[in-house]
Amino acid sequence: MNPGVDFKMKTIEVDGIKVRIQIWDTAGQERYQTITKQYYRRAQGIFLVYDISSERSYQHIMKWVSDVDEYAPEGVQKILIGNKADEEQKRQVGREQGQQLAKEYGMDFYETSACTNLNIKESFTRLTELVLQAHRKELDGLRTRASKELALAELEEDESKPEGPVNSSKTCWC
Repeated sequence: MNPGVDFKMKTIEVDGIKVRIQIWDTAGQERYQTITKQYYRRAQGIFLVYDISSERSYQHIMKWVSDVDEYAPEGVQKILIGNKADEEQKRQVGREQGQQLAKEYGMDFYETSACTNLNIKESFTRLTELVLQAHRKELDGLRTRASKELALAELEEDESKPEGPVNSSKTCWC
């Protein structure tokens, strides 16, 4: 059991590929900050979430971004989320503020509502796409290098073979 961290597994399909994702919800609670830092280390995608009805939660985003930049792997994919979009009457943070902050940090931005399911699937799909895109580049690079190494190994193997049949009747040229 992980105190302060809610853990879930979910399978989603992106571009015809089924991807199983692990979701670690730290709920942004300051008292668990030392625990949550260890979860950044292996993260490949992170939602930075604030409550649109709380200016205070929005102000904490800058601290969370700083923590992510310090503790998460380089190239981790990030999306800024303004949650509780169903509580428009309580709004303290404008949509434009969220969009501007996301732009400053080079992130995508969504306003979501867990209650009405607004943009939940879309935001998870987008984060998964970003993670896959980042890893496709790595995998393509690995495939290219592996292919070149394989071709080189085959060439070296061919060069070590004699040019013609060997004089012994027991030995095959191939």
